[in-house]
Amino acid sequence: LRDTPSAKKPWPLERKIALYAGLVLVALALAVGFAAYGMMGKQTEQMVARSLQLAVEGRAGALGRDLREHMTKTEWLAARSSLTDPLGRLARQPGDRAALTALRDAVDAMLASGVTRLAVLDQSERVLAEAGERSGKAELSLPINGKVPTHLEWSEGPVIVSQVAIMGHGVRLGTLVASYRSGHLIDLAG
Repeated sequence: LRDTPSAKKPWPLERKIALYAGLVLVALALAVGFAAYGMMGKQTEQMVARSLQLAVEGRAGALGRDLREHMTKTEWLAARSSLTDPLGRLARQPGDRAALTALRDAVDAMLASGVTRLAVLDQSERVLAEAGERSGKAELSLPINGKVPTHLEWSEGPVIVSQVAIMGHGVRLGTLVASYRSGHLIDLAG
């Protein structure tokens, strides 16, 4: 064999070992990196899923509290003497102007309780007094199970509407209809 400048010389054994060791280290580092990335990806996915679940549960709980609060508030408003007394007088004397004025004043004052709209209906379902934000015709109406007849309407946004009988001395005098825009529903819809 002649020694020519263009002939390749075999690599020394130490160099081959160093090259193979480097390749093994790179492969090992890549394998560990992909495994760690996969584990972290799953852990991150689980953390995000749990956070979303907690957020939804929190919103659902807040919405449930809003519904219960609105139903209770509507019952409380319907039992106020500022409604029952004038309605009782109107039941006995249908044309009593003073009673009608007192009823309208009471409904106006009750808006401060946080409801969006109030209407008082007589026994024939005619509106005697109303106050608050009037919305258009509901595009959607979903009944909600509860202690008070309630439904969720979609009328320029979500609105909770409850109806409660106004009672006086064990006799139904009329109906109170209360509407309420829930901030939690608006957040969910927005």
